[in-house]
Amino acid sequence: MSPKEKSFGIDLADEVVRGSIVTHDGKIIPPAPRPVPPPAPKQEIPTPAKEQAELAISPWQKATRDVTATTAGMGTALALGKATGPVFMSNMLTFGLAGLVGYRAVWGVAPALHSPLMSVTNAISGMVGIGGFFIMGGGYVPSTIPEALGAASVLLAFMNVSGGFVITKRMLDMFKRPTDPPEYPWLYAIPAVLFVGGFLAAASTGMAGLVQAGYLVSSVLCIASISGLASQQTARRGNILGILGVAAGIIASLAAVGFSPEVLTQFGAVAGLGSVAGALIGRRITPTGLPQTVAALHSVVGLAAVLTSIGSVVADISHVSTLHMVTAYLGVLIGGVTFTGSIVAFLKLAGRMSSRPMILPGRHLINTSLLGSNVATMGAFVTMAPGSPAIAATCLGANTLLSFLKGYTTTAAIGGADMRFMLNNPLLTSVGSLIGVSGSILSYIMVGILD
Repeated sequence: MSPKEKSFGIDLADEVVRGSIVTHDGKIIPPAPRPVPPPAPKQEIPTPAKEQAELAISPWQKATRDVTATTAGMGTALALGKATGPVFMSNMLTFGLAGLVGYRAVWGVAPALHSPLMSVTNAISGMVGIGGFFIMGGGYVPSTIPEALGAASVLLAFMNVSGGFVITKRMLDMFKRPTDPPEYPWLYAIPAVLFVGGFLAAASTGMAGLVQAGYLVSSVLCIASISGLASQQTARRGNILGILGVAAGIIASLAAVGFSPEVLTQFGAVAGLGSVAGALIGRRITPTGLPQTVAALHSVVGLAAVLTSIGSVVADISHVSTLHMVTAYLGVLIGGVTFTGSIVAFLKLAGRMSSRPMILPGRHLINTSLLGSNVATMGAFVTMAPGSPAIAATCLGANTLLSFLKGYTTTAAIGGADMRFMLNNPLLTSVGSLIGVSGSILSYIMVGILD
């Protein structure tokens, strides 16, 4: 009931009011009774099954598990060596070592650096466009469809690389404090100039092992870049080392391809256009838009992988090995999933698409059917495409559409895809495995924090 005008409404049944007053209407009232304490939480009695699960494994169990894993790994290597050949095993050696380094580099990264680390790995993954170097041609402009695909791949890859490093720098600058010691990033121009000048001077008298040396420098610098992003003290240096690593890989790859002056001009035009576009994107977005922009640029990498993989096969289908066909097909599949999956991630992060999971009726059956269609198309591609550009283009086109659809259905359902295709190129193998493993571990760490 509401109190009368010009009078206090005192409700003695209210626990707070009753405990706050000692008089009422001129009379002393007794102390308020103690409030009833809340019920004690019910203690869960551990069951024997839970107690047994919490017990640490015995030394014997640990030793047998380690021995089993070692035996399985060594046996798998022997089986691969017998079933494949020296070229494949050489790539597997590079893949394994780079993957191990990526695995060790990411553990222990500070939570605040998860987004910058994701951004720099995305920028380095733009080196997938190096595969486009090997199918470019035609003079000042491409003259065939594969050459056009190669040029488009280079354009997209350089957009991703440039934008990725700019975004990483902006993210790291947000952590910069006035009390931090001075940095001299311009000094890193010295090793860059010395490497390029020394490479060109040495190449004028013969290539020898210069290309492989460039690949080595690029791989080591990319590894150092990802390792540097693990702490605040070395994060900015890591971003600079990543730029140097990508630049060294580009110089070595250009030397390996041996472009004519006309094609080199074409390369300079598409690479410059992509770099400028990426830098503008990275500079113009607001700080709150940085995460979704990383996702958008990641979709560009996926599309570049699709274009490069298709172009590398249809450029000379009559002389493509089975290994090349399989890896190119997987490049289209995984690149397509990455493309549409990253677009969905961008739309959700930017608020342009509902962040709620889109649960399709029978989604598991849909995704399984899509994957089965990919496998069936791959069988037809490997067995029927050699020597037939029309069949190759049809199979790769179907694979592209299926992977695009699969990337959408899987990513939209989880609210939230990178592995690069493998050609006979140690730089692509090492950088691709480094990015793939480090990205997987980073995803695992971030999910663990959310849980």
